[in-house]
Amino acid sequence: MVKIELEIEEPDIKKLKLLAKLKQTQVASLIIQEIKQSLVYYEEQLEINHFSLDGLI
Repeated sequence: MVKIELEIEEPDIKKLKLLAKLKQTQVASLIIQEIKQSLVYYEEQLEINHFSLDGLI
């Protein structure tokens, strides 16, 4: 008869929570970056439209 012992580690809850927070922070950072890029794009479009309107007046 063969005896097999398995050693199973308990998950480190603190470490898992920290990793989850890190992921949330990374996702939030990416969303903020996308919003900033969109705002810059729309600001540039407004400037282009403003100059176009100046030419018509």
